[in-house]
Amino acid sequence: MTTAFTAMDVVSIVENLPGVHRAQASVPAGRVVVDADPAGIDPHTLAAVLTTAGYPSLLEQP
Repeated sequence: MTTAFTAMDVVSIVENLPGVHRAQASVPAGRVVVDADPAGIDPHTLAAVLTTAGYPSLLEQP
């Protein structure tokens, strides 16, 4: 993510996935924080969806 537009795109992609309650993106940090039901979506699937959409993603543990 390098612009507010790409951050909005990432949030839109993530929030449209089943099991995701909300997402918040930070352009300066290059991160998106996701509030999701672990039974609804696997974190690895979430990262794979973003990578496929053109936003290479890695998981971080809190």
